[in-house]
Parts: sequence; structure tokens; C-alpha cells
Amino acid sequence: MKFYTKYNSGLATLEIVIALGIITLAIAALILISFGNQTIATENEINNDALYRTRNLVENGRAEIKNNFYADINATSSEDIFNKSITALDINVCKRRVIGTVNWETEASRSQHIEIKTDVISINEAEALDGDCGSDNPPISEWWYPNTFKDYDLKTIDPPSERSSNAGVPATSIDIIKKNSSRYAILTTAHNSENDLWLININDPLNAFVAGSVETTERGLNTADATQDLAFALSRGSWDTQPSELHIIDISSVVPPYSVATKSLDILGIDQENNPNANSIYYYDGKVYVGTHKTGGKEFQIFSGIAPYSKIAELEITHNINSIIVRGDYAYFATSDDTGEFMAVNINPASPDYMIHPDITGMKYDTTKDFDAISLYLLGNKAYLGRDGGNYNNTDARNFVILDISDLNNIAELGSKFIPSNAGPNKAVEVLDLFVVGDFAFISTDDDNFEFQVYRVGDPSDIYNCDELDDPQYPDNCGKYNFPAKMVDLEFDDNLIYSAVESNATFRVIFDDLSQY
Repeated sequence: MKFYTKYNSGLATLEIVIALGIITLAIAALILISFGNQTIATENEINNDALYRTRNLVENGRAEIKNNFYADINATSSEDIFNKSITALDINVCKRRVIGTVNWETEASRSQHIEIKTDVISINEAEALDGDCGSDNPPISEWWYPNTFKDYDLKTIDPPSERSSNAGVPATSIDIIKKNSSRYAILTTAHNSENDLWLININDPLNAFVAGSVETTERGLNTADATQDLAFALSRGSWDTQPSELHIIDISSVVPPYSVATKSLDILGIDQENNPNANSIYYYDGKVYVGTHKTGGKEFQIFSGIAPYSKIAELEITHNINSIIVRGDYAYFATSDDTGEFMAVNINPASPDYMIHPDITGMKYDTTKDFDAISLYLLGNKAYLGRDGGNYNNTDARNFVILDISDLNNIAELGSKFIPSNAGPNKAVEVLDLFVVGDFAFISTDDDNFEFQVYRVGDPSDIYNCDELDDPQYPDNCGKYNFPAKMVDLEFDDNLIYSAVESNATFRVIFDDLSQY
């Protein structure tokens, strides 16, 4: 009995201990749940706050760009636990991508971020360029492995009725237009007594075909720029008797294209070295802008882009105008001027600086060393300048230059690059043409080994090709491509490069071979 009583007492004590343990666990669980709920609630509040801040960043950036399409909105700031950044990526000449990012940490080594992107399109620029804004999207790959996607010889391209009678016809320029639901490459060629302007349907780049072609002149064409309905082309000239001419070709129905007008440039050569060839052409806002080799006349001329295509204005530059781009109130040149390889001319008739030489206005920039500017691309407030190559043994003579042109009275160099030639480490390539999209610059050169090269230009002070990076992940000759021909002109669209080639296959499509990654 005694034993029984003790035993029951022990059970009672044990039950009390267990009960107290259960109560303690329950209280602890309640505390944990309470603290857990508070943590979740706090994190949700922080997340919502970060989202609100990111949305405000993007909305403010978008509003600023809508007010001034070329505004520099890039900025970083800190507020409370948040680090904020706003950037604008130039996708093409009509589209900028606003990117807002907010980063924060609520616990050590546990960083979080929210990013919002939105695109802003300049309707004014799109209308002025008749939709020829460039690629709608930046590259979707790293472009480590450029290779031929497909090449075409005009003697064998389909359909047979549109073929050239000669193989290896040299191309001189290429332009991409989007017309209705189709895309076309406008290719010009230089051969005599043959068709010299070709509309190539590139809806399927692996099966491109000539939709139409026309012979505009017996001498062939140097270059062309096109709207959806008209192609404006410049014929090849000779220094003594046959100056270049402006040809207007109707491409509204594609098949067949036909010449509707020819306009004289009224230029004659000074000598055989300074011939009257027209080198560059650009359509913008109903006008056609023409640049010629140095002549005895006016190297810069403006024509109406509407019939009867009359000459509107002209200006003697006294230098070669090797490339022209027009934006807003200004025409921008790549020139042979040793003290102003980059120039800008005001083309607004209402301005007191209208058609005044850059030597007077000061709107020019002298790059290092006296080597001609050959190619030009504008994106946002930056001008990308490609220069002449040669056997100069001087790496200070940079042949790829990026300029800040936000203030044309104070043009500043943001960065530059010496691109060597295969002929030797201190020999420079000639940058024949370039196309910039996002932070990629696609470049055609006269290098015998690497005619096509890709550079990253997101930070103009650190321009690089991936082959320069000391990292085993990058392949040999990364971002470079060798093929046995001279690429004289190129366009980027939908992660493909469309190129005009001087010999062999005249029209070549290049891609980034993703199977190699």
C-alpha cells in the first residue's frame, strides 16, 4: 500500500513535469510563430517599399526621357537601407530602355534586389527616319563565336531570273528596311552594265532571295539609303568627266524597282587622287544629305526627299566627307580634316548657325594623330568614330574613338582603342564600318585575318574584345571572324549581321554560333 502510494505520487509528479513541458513548448511555439510572423510581415513591408521605390525610379526616368529623349539619367543613390540606380540603355536611335534597380540587405550576406525595365520610343525620330531605326532588340548572346550563317553570290542567288551574269560582283553598301510584314536588304554593287541595286528578301535569312533589282547607271553605285518607298543612291564617278550623281529609285512595290529621277551634284575632281565620288548619303525627315570626296565644289549637299528632289542647300567643307549621320538639327560627319576628323553642321534654317562651317562654329573634334575618320555611328549622346589604318608604328594613334556630343561646343573624348592589324602589333586596321547596339560595337576592318570583330563599349573608358581577357573560359580569337573577303558595310538586326562584301560571296549573313558555348 505504501509502495502503491509512492508510485502514484511519482506518476503525479511526472504528469506535472510533462504538462509543464508541454506548456513551455506551446509558449515557445507561440513566441516563435509570433516572431516569425513579425519577420515575414517586416520583409513583406520592405519588399513593397523597395518595389515602390523602383517603380518611382523608372517612372521618373521615363518622364525625363519623354521630355528630352537624349537626357542623361544615369545615377546612383542611397536611402535608408536601399541602394538605388537608374540607367538608360540605348537600344537603337529611336528606342531607349530605362532600367531601375533597388538593392538591400535585411540580414548579413543576404542581399536582395528588384529590377524594372521599360522602353521609351521617340516617335519623332521614328517618323524622321521612316522607321529605319535599327534593331528592335540588343544582342541576345555574347558574340564569342561569330561565323557565317549563310552567304550568297549574286550569280547563283534565287530566283534565276534576277541573277547577275558575273560571279563575285563587288558590293559597296547595305541597308535594312522593314516594309509591311517583310524585311529587305538593300544592296548596292559596283560592276558596269549590270543591275546595281538589289532588294533581297531576308524574312528567312537561310533562304534569302532577290525580290527585285535594277540598273541605275553604267558605272555602278557607291552607296544608298532607303525609306520604305524610295532608295536614294549615289553613282560612282571618275575624276575628269563623270561626277557622281544622285539616283532616286522607286521601291514601293518592290517588284520591279525603277529609277524615277537623277540629280546632278555639280562637282568635278581636283585631280585623280581627289575625285568627285560621292561617299555618303543619309535620309532624314524628308531630306537627303550627301557627302562627297574633296572636290572643286561643295562637298556637303542637301536635297528634298520629295519630287522633284530639288537641291536645298550646299556647303564647301574642303575635306572628304566619308560618312554622314543626321539627328535633329545637326548633320554629323566623319572627315579627312587633320584638325577635325569629326564635324557637326547645323541644318536648321531657323538657326543663326545654319550651314556654317565647323571651322567657324567650333563644332568639330581633333582626334590624336592625323588619320582620316572613315566610319561613323551615333547612339544617344555618343558618336562612335572609326579611323583609317596604315603602317604607322604608334599605338597612341587610336583608330576607334567614342565621343560625348551632348554639347557640340565642348565635344569630349570618352574613350578610344588601338585595334591592331595582323600585319604587326603596332600596325593599325582601318575601321571600314561599325554598328553599335546596346553595349556592343560590331566592326568591319581591312585586317586580312579578322575582317569582322566585336567590342564591348558599355564603359567607353574600357573598350575591349573578349579575346583580350585573361580567362580560360574565353576561346581563342574570341569575338573575331576571319573570312577571305573585305566587308565594306554592315547592319545588325535580330541578332544577325548582314554585310556587303567586296568580293567572293557579295552578301553574307553572320551569326553567333551558340552551339560552341
